[in-house]
Amino acid sequence: MAVYYSHRNQARTYSVLLAQGVAMKNILLVISTIIITLFAHQTYLHSKTNDSNLGQPVAQQNTINPLLSQYIATKPNLFSEIAENSVNSIVNIASTKIIRYRNRSPFFNDPFFEHFFGRGQNPFGVPQERRQQSLGSGVIVSAEGHILTNNHVVANSDEITVRLTDQSEHKASVVGTDPHTDLALIKIKLPENFKPLPLGNSDNLRLAETVLAIGSPFGLGGTVTMGIVSAKGRANVGIVDYEDFIQTDAAINPGNSGGALLNLNGELIGINTAIYSKSGGYQGIGFAIPINMAKYVMEQLIKHGKVERGWLGLHYQDITADIAKALKLEKSSGVIVRALFENGPAAKAGFNPGDVIVKYNNKTLKNSGHLSKLLSETPVNSSIKFDILRDGKNKTISSKLMPLPESYKDQRQNLYQQGPRRSR
Repeated sequence: MAVYYSHRNQARTYSVLLAQGVAMKNILLVISTIIITLFAHQTYLHSKTNDSNLGQPVAQQNTINPLLSQYIATKPNLFSEIAENSVNSIVNIASTKIIRYRNRSPFFNDPFFEHFFGRGQNPFGVPQERRQQSLGSGVIVSAEGHILTNNHVVANSDEITVRLTDQSEHKASVVGTDPHTDLALIKIKLPENFKPLPLGNSDNLRLAETVLAIGSPFGLGGTVTMGIVSAKGRANVGIVDYEDFIQTDAAINPGNSGGALLNLNGELIGINTAIYSKSGGYQGIGFAIPINMAKYVMEQLIKHGKVERGWLGLHYQDITADIAKALKLEKSSGVIVRALFENGPAAKAGFNPGDVIVKYNNKTLKNSGHLSKLLSETPVNSSIKFDILRDGKNKTISSKLMPLPESYKDQRQNLYQQGPRRSR
C-alpha cells in the first residue's frame, strides 16, 4: 500500500504542477494579446494620420517641387495640354546637299591614261549629281517665320525644306549659322495659323525638373517624349566650342536634332542637340543647348547674320581635386589656365599658364562651362575684370574681349605651352 499511495501522491503532485503551468500559459497568452492589440491600434492611428496628409497642400508635405503637385492636382491632363499646344510649333527639316561628280570610265583605270590625265581624273566622264539628304527638327521662334535648329542639320545644304504638322512644305532660307554653338536660324513664310513657342528662362531650371522633348526622330514628326533634367551646365563634352548643355533622359534619337525641350509651363528651355550612345540610339543621355544661350545667338544672327562674340584667347580647364591639392586651394571652383594664344587678348593682359581664375566681373566662377557661358554672352570690346590666384596670391587682371577670329580653330597651332611663371 505504501508503494501504491506513494505513486498516487506523486500523481497528485504532477496534477498540481500541470494545473499551475496551464494557468501561467493562459496568463502569458492574455498579456501577448493585449500587447498585439495595442500595437495594432497604434499602427492604425499612424496610418490614418498619413492618409489624412494625402490631400494636404504640397508645401505641408515638404516636397521638392510644390508647383508640380498643384498642377497635377488641378490639371490631370497637364502633359497632354502642353504637348498639344506646342506640337504645331515644332517642324521637320529636310536638308539636301547636291554632290556633283563625273562618271568614271573603266578605261581610265589603265596606267597609260593615268599617266596623261592623272590618277582618278576623268575629263571625258558624264557629269552627274547625287543628292545627299539629312533629316532634323526645328522650332518656330517668331511670328515672322524664324526657325531655330542645329547647325549640323542645315550646314552646307543647297536646299532646305520645312514640313509643318499640316504636312505643307515650305522652302527655307538661311538667316545665319553659328558652328561654335551648333545653332542655326532659318526662315520661311509662316502661315497665320502657326504660332511661335514662348521662350523660357533656362537659368531657372532645377535638377530632376520634368521636361518634354518634341521632334522628328527618324522623320516621325510630332513625337513627344518625357524625362527630367539630369544635369545642368554640362561642359567638356567635346561637341562644340561653347558648351553649357542641359542633360536630360528624355528619349532623343537621330532626327530629334534641333527639336524642342519644354518645361511644364510649355516654354522652350532648350534645343535638343546630341546624345551619348554606343549603339547610335537612345541610351538615356541627351544634351540640349540652353535657350538663354540660343536666344543670344538668335538675336545676333537676325541683327548681323553671324555671331559677334568676345574672344579672350586662352585655353582653360576645370580644377580637379588633384590640382586643388597641388596648388593648396581651399575649393575646386574656378578654372585653371592651360595655354594662351600668342598675341591674344589674355596674353597681352598678362595672363600666365597656371593662373587660377576665380571671378569674372565679380561673379564667382563655378567651372569651365560657366566661364564659357559668360564669355559667349559678353559683347565684343567689353572690358572684363578677372580675379585670379597666382602663386597663392590674389591678383586682378583686366582684359578687353576682341572679336573671335574667323580662323579660330586654325590658330590652335599658335598656342604656346609653358609652366607657371613666377611674378617678379
